[in-house]
Amino acid sequence: GKIAGVQVTTVDGAPGADINIRIRGGSAISSSQDSKPLFIVDGFQADNINDIPPTDIQSIDVLKDASSTAIYGSAGANGVIIITTKRGAKSSKTRVNFDAYYGWSGSPEYKSGMTGDEWVNYYTEAYKYKNGVAPASVSDLFGGNQDYVDAYNAGKWIDWVDQAMDNKATTQKYSLSIQGGTDKTNVYASLVYNRDQGLLSNEKLNKYSVRLNIDQKVFDWFK
Repeated sequence: GKIAGVQVTTVDGAPGADINIRIRGGSAISSSQDSKPLFIVDGFQADNINDIPPTDIQSIDVLKDASSTAIYGSAGANGVIIITTKRGAKSSKTRVNFDAYYGWSGSPEYKSGMTGDEWVNYYTEAYKYKNGVAPASVSDLFGGNQDYVDAYNAGKWIDWVDQAMDNKATTQKYSLSIQGGTDKTNVYASLVYNRDQGLLSNEKLNKYSVRLNIDQKVFDWFK
C-alpha cells in the first residue's frame, strides 16, 4: 500500500505458494508471465525473489516510469524491482541478530460431516429415490457390507471433515545473522528457517535458507 500502482498477491493458499507482483496492472489477458516485472538483485537479474528471506533485504526500489525503465530495454517494460541485500560493514564489533516470528491464521468454519441418524436418514432417502422403495434393513442400505453394518451397530462414526480440516494454519520464521568486517573484508552471513503448517495434516513446508555475502578489497582499485 506504500507504492501506488504495485500489487502483490499470492498464487494460492498452500504453504510456500509463490508471490505475484504486478506494476501498473497486467499487460495481457491470458498470460501471467507477460506481466512479470524485471527483478534485479544486487545488480544481477533474477527469475524470482521467493527464495530471498525478507530479513536479508536491505532496501527495495521500484522503477515503473518509462524513463526510469528505459535503461533495461524491453525487459523492463513491466517495471523493474531492484533489491539490495544486506552486506557486511566495517565495525570494531561483530553484530549478531536473531529474529523470531509466529503467526496463526485460525481455522475455517466448515460444516461438520453427517454422522448417526442424520447420515442414515440422508442415505435412506437416496436409496428410496434410486430404487423406488425404502431399504428393508440396514444391511440393504449398506449394500450388504457387513463391516459397515457392524460399525453402525457399534455406533462407530467418523467426521471426516473434522479429521481432515481440524488443523490450525500457522507460520514460524527464525532468522540468525552475523555482520562484521575490517578495513578490507566485510562479511554478512545468515541462516533462516521457515515452517508453514496448512489446514491439512500433511500440508506443511520446511524451508531453510543460507546466505553469505563477502566483500574483499584486493587493491585500491579492485573489490
